[in-house]
Amino acid sequence: MKKILLVAYIFLSINCFSQNNISNIIDNFKLGQNFELKTDFEKQNERNGLTTYSYIGNVVYKIGEIEINNINLVVYNNKLMAIEINFGNPYTNDNFDQNEFLNVKNSLLNELGKVNFEKNNPNPQIIVELDWKKELNNINLKRVNFENNTLGLILLRDIKLSENFMANLKQ
Repeated sequence: MKKILLVAYIFLSINCFSQNNISNIIDNFKLGQNFELKTDFEKQNERNGLTTYSYIGNVVYKIGEIEINNINLVVYNNKLMAIEINFGNPYTNDNFDQNEFLNVKNSLLNELGKVNFEKNNPNPQIIVELDWKKELNNINLKRVNFENNTLGLILLRDIKLSENFMANLKQ
């Protein structure tokens, strides 16, 4: 009986400290809503009305089965405008290989449905770029070459806040 309780506790603990889909991440960080600074965020940069924070909390985030290396939050007018999710690490030569990319892509396809479009980018550093829209959010997945490493990036952004920021930047 104790073994069953221990296994159940471990299973619940893993689920409580692991998030593995885009909707959970958007809901957890509250994309598009007022930003509340918590102890699991560290301010990184402030420029052009944007403030960038890095997530330093203990929750392990994954997309599908692939662990996220780091999460950055971009705040504009005290609202969370964008969430940047990074896979791979150029400093440790941890590459985001083709199998990991396919795992993340398939997870996004299962959750978000058909890709809105696949960009044919002339930039040789971008291997592949996919784009989805979900309600008022844009989700962009890239696999890129960076300093002899292959990295992954998902950019989640609130469309209205991004457009507002760009309009104000042009003035």
